[in-house]
Parts: sequence; C-alpha cells; structure tokens
Amino acid sequence: MKRIDTTIKKVKDGGIIIEEDTWPQSAFVLIGGKAKVFKNVGDRHVLIGSLSKGDIFGEMGFLDDIHSNVSVVADGDVIAEIISRDTFLEFFDKFPRNVQNRLHSIISNLTICMDSINGV
Repeated sequence: MKRIDTTIKKVKDGGIIIEEDTWPQSAFVLIGGKAKVFKNVGDRHVLIGSLSKGDIFGEMGFLDDIHSNVSVVADGDVIAEIISRDTFLEFFDKFPRNVQNRLHSIISNLTICMDSINGV
C-alpha cells in the first residue's frame, strides 16, 4: 500500500488546531500531547471531549463536505501529523463502496446529533 504524505505540526498550549465553523483543510493524527474538543452552544464554549495520542480528528468535514462543528485546542504542547484534504480523500476513495457509504452514514448521524446539541 502506498504511504500517505503527511506533515508535522507543533502547537503550543492553548493553540487552536481546528476552529469551529471553518472549512476543513486537513485531518490530524495526534502523535504527542493532548487536546480538548469544544462546541459553541448559544453563548457558551462547552467542553465535549478530549483527545490523546493516536486519536484522529478533523476528517468528518471532508466526508460530508461541512464546516467543522467543533474547535480543537491544544491541552499542553501538541505534535500532530497533518493529512491534507486531497490526500485523505484519495485514500478514502480506495475503500470499497459499502465502507464509504457506512462512514458517510456515521458522520451524517454524528452531525445531526451535534446540530441538535447546538439547537439547530
């Protein structure tokens, strides 16, 4: 299998890795450190989860062609591997069609859940 081209990004404590309501340009694999996941709910910035080494994030917007529905912020210094949108989609297109459809369905359901949390 062909190796996926990636780059490495270092983010200082408190740095924004993904900002809510932006168009995703990259997916990330957390290879060092931790991050917090936030969702704007009304006028509040609500912590909804955390990420640690090995977690993948940012890919949902690629597959459903939507804005990022959360912000991801470094919790301490972070090292993340970045996979470009084009590289990610090229790799995804090699999955069997039934796997692609299932992943789209999962992401669509998660998006609906996130929208209901946000009152949309």
